[in-house]
Amino acid sequence: MMQRITTSRLTLRRLTSEDIHDIFEYSRDRSAVKFLNWGPHTKIVESKRYLDNVLYNYVQKKPDNIVWGIELSANDKLLGVIRAFNFSTVSSRVELSYIINPKYARKGFMSEALLAIMDHLFNSHSLNRIQAHCSTDNMASFELLKSLGFKVEGCMKEYWNIKGILKDVYILAKVKY
Repeated sequence: MMQRITTSRLTLRRLTSEDIHDIFEYSRDRSAVKFLNWGPHTKIVESKRYLDNVLYNYVQKKPDNIVWGIELSANDKLLGVIRAFNFSTVSSRVELSYIINPKYARKGFMSEALLAIMDHLFNSHSLNRIQAHCSTDNMASFELLKSLGFKVEGCMKEYWNIKGILKDVYILAKVKY
């Protein structure tokens, strides 16, 4: 069961069908999806497909793909999501990805959310390693991860196909101890 997590400004929780308009709002923004392998959503049905898939995974209790909605507690606005995936209990690790509505970027919300999720994963899931990838030209994500204590472990050449262009990608990780 996915745990609800609260911070001073945020609630990290399961997505619900009521989140569709907030998801569409950031998913249609070109700047939000600039470094992702999918383009901006042009129709709400595209966001609905994504949301339906997340909700289906909740029902199926997929332990290897957890999505937390990042909700601003003051007004119940969904700002974005954090996904934990590629869990390996044998190797005690997980990978994170995230997206935030650009209207709420650079205000410390993603740092606050990631710190809470990392604390939860390290302690409740007994993980030792959390890793993330980011395109070498996504300096905002790179700097965010470094500010949270992630260390650069290398650069994988032409690793991601982002909208038809092969991009170099950093792998960064944080270990518990």
